[in-house]
Amino acid sequence: MMGRFEHAFDLLVAAAFGALASLPFHPTVDTMLKRAFCVAMAAVGASYVTPLAASYFALDDGKLAGLGFLVGLFGLSFVQAAMTAIRNADLWGLVRERLGGSK
Repeated sequence: MMGRFEHAFDLLVAAAFGALASLPFHPTVDTMLKRAFCVAMAAVGASYVTPLAASYFALDDGKLAGLGFLVGLFGLSFVQAAMTAIRNADLWGLVRERLGGSK
């Protein structure tokens, strides 16, 4: 039982360091509050995403921290890309097209 908590702590720390390593590449994260929030969210997000990815790729527990670091490192970039795609998408046009409405 204790091993599970040790892996969770290692994963949180690795994801936090991954997020810290990615911060210089995100100029919009410019205040200490934004940085702290991004690092915290990366660590929490990695605690959910990493076990799923490890299960999908059949990785053993010894590789969880490394995968957590990568999730923390690339997580913010992925979220920013997804938000940009959502903002640029013509969602109302897609709804009208699906419902058979005219443009």
